[in-house]
Amino acid sequence: MAQRLTPIPAPRRSRLACLAVYLTALLAAGLLTSLPYWIFQMVRYGKYRSGFMQRLGSVPPQLAGRSSRSTIWVHAVSVGEVLAVSGLVNEMRRRWPAYRVLVSTTTDTGQQLARTRFGEENVFYFPLDLGFAVCPYLDALRPQLVVIAETEFWPNFLRLVKRSGARIAVVNARISDRSWPGYKRLRGWLPKVIGNVDLFLAQTHEDQKRLVDIGASGERV
Repeated sequence: MAQRLTPIPAPRRSRLACLAVYLTALLAAGLLTSLPYWIFQMVRYGKYRSGFMQRLGSVPPQLAGRSSRSTIWVHAVSVGEVLAVSGLVNEMRRRWPAYRVLVSTTTDTGQQLARTRFGEENVFYFPLDLGFAVCPYLDALRPQLVVIAETEFWPNFLRLVKRSGARIAVVNARISDRSWPGYKRLRGWLPKVIGNVDLFLAQTHEDQKRLVDIGASGERV
């Protein structure tokens, strides 16, 4: 599954680098601004404590040591996405037994379900979309394929995964009527982000059209 990356022209590299710096600064600023809220939620209600260090880039012990087996990383945000990819994960395990298939989630409920379905040793929390959090996972897991359920377009994550040499597939891709206006407003920079994706598997023909309209290559949808 490994691929050899085609060199990117210098002007485009410069534009992508500037975009990456801008997005990282924006995300970091948002994280710092909202930090009091997250701390309050953790202290008052006990929310977001689970997997806190994993989200900051601390790879769990069962994944920290580099495995001799090649890795497929599947990301499913919450319960609905975990249910949606369950059949896919099982099929990949059956077809490619030499690969270890690991699953990340964002929510606690998704984490619990994923652990039940795929085994606790194969499940972890998705890192924040910042280089210091994502890179330790890419270094430890060295995935050859990253599969993302629905439309999780995290710019830094996609860029870093692509730079690592792994291929990226978005499965069950959809853009709802509710989120469509927001995506259209971001058409100026979305092509640079989703251009890192090698394959989109859309839910419907309408989702396919919308993905192309916001900048996805028609050949990849």
